[in-house]
Amino acid sequence: MIEELNLSCAALLGQQRRSLEGKPLSESIAPEDRGRLKAHIRECFKTNASLTVELVVRLKGGGFCPIEVVSVQVPQTGATVSAPFFRS
Repeated sequence: MIEELNLSCAALLGQQRRSLEGKPLSESIAPEDRGRLKAHIRECFKTNASLTVELVVRLKGGGFCPIEVVSVQVPQTGATVSAPFFRS
């Protein structure tokens, strides 16, 4: 789930930041790379190390663009935390 993203990423995808927040990241990933995204997320759960994966995103106009995603598990505290949080 996209919690927040920077303006550069939103511009690359051709959308407003607010329209992407709350949506699954997989919706912006090219269909053939969604399995790689899932494998990347599974690997993030197994380690506290920084992990990198190259994926292709779908652009609003129908094109595609390769990106590099670097993810790391971020510790959270508080009574409402129910799942790990990853910063990518």
